[in-house]
Amino acid sequence: MTLSDREARCLIAWRGMQQGYCLNFRGVAARCDVEPDNIRRVVRSLARKGLLSFERGLFNDDGELAGSGYGLTAAGEERLAAVSDEAAV
Repeated sequence: MTLSDREARCLIAWRGMQQGYCLNFRGVAARCDVEPDNIRRVVRSLARKGLLSFERGLFNDDGELAGSGYGLTAAGEERLAAVSDEAAV
């Protein structure tokens, strides 16, 4: 599966995250260099490709309701490892 440059740069936002950790659009924007106006479209594109999954009813570290966000799927973890390796070259 081919990723656009924006998709690859956006996927890197999940680097170093524990399995099951999700980010909302604002969190993704803070962790990658994709233009804020494009975050929503790029994240949803990654979800359609099966690399991210949408999760509802998320909680923060304090146990308070934090809304919804996107987390890596198994395929997303594999692709993130490949993207991270390509970025390191």
